[in-house]
Amino acid sequence: YINRDGANDFTFTDSVPAQAQRTYELNKPGPKIPVWSSSSYYNTNGNWTGAVVVTSDRPIVAVMTNHWRNWAMVMNASSTAASTVYAPSVARRTTGDKWQELSIVTVQHPSTTDTANFSLTYINGDNGNIDLTITGQSIGPGAAKGYNTRSGGDVDKTIYETLGGTWTGSVLVQSDRDVIV
Repeated sequence: YINRDGANDFTFTDSVPAQAQRTYELNKPGPKIPVWSSSSYYNTNGNWTGAVVVTSDRPIVAVMTNHWRNWAMVMNASSTAASTVYAPSVARRTTGDKWQELSIVTVQHPSTTDTANFSLTYINGDNGNIDLTITGQSIGPGAAKGYNTRSGGDVDKTIYETLGGTWTGSVLVQSDRDVIV
């Protein structure tokens, strides 16, 4: 578990039998679940945000989901770092105060030694036009930044108003160093 500042807060080892799966419910205490208050990041920020790096001696598939009352989300990720990465399904849909769909694009820099400089290009799914470009972004070794079409994340949320309330498309992340999206 690597926090958004790039520090490794927790490490767990587990095994999964062939054709089986493991579920880690991070809101319930357990032997393979972090105790969030043991992290200085959590104690400084009041929450823990970051990434999980999973390594294995055999091929595996990982999926992350979040569930709240009246909400659910599934997070997909690239499994290999690259300097150009597409997030193929991104949305910003709202009717007034009621949100129907939002997306969070998280960019993580897996290097332990340098800084990645990158941009995000939001491409309209209906016409292929570039509707928004966020430039001048950088992240240090192991760190990550999030881009939320509702709340902004690590940028001002008003930047996404240009997309309107019925936008769907993709995001192209271009970096001078390999990143994971």
